[in-house]
Amino acid sequence: MVEVTVVRDRTLHRIYLTVGRLADAPAEPSRTAHGDTWVPALGLGVATVSSEIREELRAEAEPGGLIVTQLRPAGAGALAGLQIGDLITHVGLKQVDDVAQLARIPPPSTAAPLLVRVVRDGTPQFIVITGSAAP
Repeated sequence: MVEVTVVRDRTLHRIYLTVGRLADAPAEPSRTAHGDTWVPALGLGVATVSSEIREELRAEAEPGGLIVTQLRPAGAGALAGLQIGDLITHVGLKQVDDVAQLARIPPPSTAAPLLVRVVRDGTPQFIVITGSAAP
């Protein structure tokens, strides 16, 4: 148990947190209890996006996409710079709108990198995933 002090609305609040170990991710792509799907090749979890979430992400004009819900710190997605809340719209040249499309991709490498288009805070950008830290 650790005590953390945070400031919210100019008021100090004490929060007590239990420190624990993050469970190992499943070896195979599968749905978790929260409706996300784990993508082992990228070390991340994704979920489909409702219109309300799409609006919050300022991505109303995007026709498809999956939201990043989990990231392994040493996973390929995190190493490339993906963040929780990113909307993945394309992998390679293909538009992504189904979790099964992303769950089946092979692990990226420096020899075979994966180009991913994401929308973050309403701004589209491309991220190259190689499975190693970005330079």
